[in-house]
Amino acid sequence: MSGPSPAREPETRPRGVARVLWLGLAWVFLLGAIPIAIKKFHIDFLPSEAWVARTEGFASTFCFGAAVLATILFAVDMVQRGERIGKLGNIAMILFIPVFFWFLGSALITAGYPMLRTLWAGRPTEMVFHVDSARKSYSTLCRNKIEVQRLPFIINSVCGAEDDIVDALAHGSTIAIKGFGTDLGLFVQDLLPVAP
Repeated sequence: MSGPSPAREPETRPRGVARVLWLGLAWVFLLGAIPIAIKKFHIDFLPSEAWVARTEGFASTFCFGAAVLATILFAVDMVQRGERIGKLGNIAMILFIPVFFWFLGSALITAGYPMLRTLWAGRPTEMVFHVDSARKSYSTLCRNKIEVQRLPFIINSVCGAEDDIVDALAHGSTIAIKGFGTDLGLFVQDLLPVAP
């Protein structure tokens, strides 16, 4: 007759909290990558300037803080279990992971939520943006790129504008963008320079 099986060690609090935070960060990764990934399919979505102004500080602070906390708890858990990942792994964990998830988390809040809301309750709409730069380019990745001001990097551009529209725009110009969206953002369908 075999003896009773050894009792399982209770899970430490840092490990359980770290697991929940890492699961949350995995969702942030999946949802935050959507606004960036759709650019590869030549679909342009722009969040509204007002939405970005309201949420960008919160998004950056919250997502960076959550990523740093998850990294610390994960490191504490590894030390408690006696695991090592080497110097290069430690550097990557301390420097890369918080910045990476800060970027994706910010993209999720500033562009992902407005995009999901547009898919749910969008309608034909129009928004006005201010141009940062407009240049002709015949690249297959982004032809005739227009970058707008006050929006985060990567989700601040529209590709595929007509040559005459690009020629009419300069830094500081105003452009009306029509598309399918809500007050938080829109999928770009048409561009029209606004006379000063």
